[in-house]
Amino acid sequence: MDKTALQQYRKRWDRVAQVELAEQRQTSIQQRWQQLNLLFQLATELALLKQLHAQDEDVVWQRWTRLRTVLT
Repeated sequence: MDKTALQQYRKRWDRVAQVELAEQRQTSIQQRWQQLNLLFQLATELALLKQLHAQDEDVVWQRWTRLRTVLT
């Protein structure tokens, strides 16, 4: 890929980013809220939130274990 092709590629993606930003600005708060709720529903149905919660809990327990070893 030469320099000109790379510059054109970046310009195209810059235009895509501008269009996406304009679309986001036109989206109402109600639409954003609905989209967010749909994402949470999907994550719940796929059990992704439980997986994240379990991973976060493991990290917390590891930190407590390290603190106990350092403090004793």
